[in-house]
Amino acid sequence: VFPISKEANSTFVCGNSMGGYGALKWALTYPERFGGAISLSGSLHAEDRILGRSANSGNQCEGIYGSPAKIDPNTQDLFVMLRNRIREGRKLPKFSLYCSTEDKQYLYQSSLDFYAMAKEYGLSVTFDDGPGGHTFDYWDPLLPKILDWCLSIAQKAS
Repeated sequence: VFPISKEANSTFVCGNSMGGYGALKWALTYPERFGGAISLSGSLHAEDRILGRSANSGNQCEGIYGSPAKIDPNTQDLFVMLRNRIREGRKLPKFSLYCSTEDKQYLYQSSLDFYAMAKEYGLSVTFDDGPGGHTFDYWDPLLPKILDWCLSIAQKAS
């Protein structure tokens, strides 16, 4: 139904919660494919799942990381992956992070940590927070802002 561009600057990946982790992981695994990556209340520290701080712990965690669950930092830790892409000199997409101030503290902190690291490396990254929970009541109103952000990146590139 929708034409899909093969141009990185007009291709974006976005996810909420565990999908926020997945969106950034995909963008860091294949940075040349994306103009931007968006995380909505993402569970960005992979070890949170193994430590039982995430809803994706236990059996789900084993499904993600194997049994016994073990994180491969080079392919599953977003912070190691970001550092590796920088060291490799690869062009990275822009990042936009959102998390509610009323969300779980480890989720909020993981977004702040990723934001700080990306800023430290001089990357194009935004962080936005506000009241709300870990629900679509928080995420849905962000969609127009996110789409405007994506459109601005695509238009600047053309």
